[in-house]
Amino acid sequence: MNITTKQNQAIYFRKRYHKNLNEILKHIDDMREEICITEEEHLKNIHKLLDKIEYYHKFKDINSPKNNSHVKELEKKVIQEEAYLDTELRVLQADLGMLMWKYEELENYDLKEWNNSQLEIQQLRAKLMEVATRFSKMKSNNYYY
Repeated sequence: MNITTKQNQAIYFRKRYHKNLNEILKHIDDMREEICITEEEHLKNIHKLLDKIEYYHKFKDINSPKNNSHVKELEKKVIQEEAYLDTELRVLQADLGMLMWKYEELENYDLKEWNNSQLEIQQLRAKLMEVATRFSKMKSNNYYY
């Protein structure tokens, strides 16, 4: 294999790795956005429920069994919504962690492959220099045909 072929091969694989890395980065950005949107939606729901509870405490007779029951129901919904938020965030953050791990592994593999390619190119250059030196000595000693 000649040096140019090896260099072109190394560049081709580097570009391919970078394309894959960029795709993973896009997924990471999408996942972060999804986390923000999910958190925003759940927090809006929680705040709406808390506003309703506050309304009942300010403007309604909380001692009334009907109102008291409704407030307790709203409080249960707040706890439920917080639990949903916590669960969804854990799942999304785990997915994000996996994407980040995948990115790091691919980046490390890319660097390792690039360094190996550069080493192979150096070895090919050394062999080429050795052959050129041998040829030059043969030529100077009239062993050239």
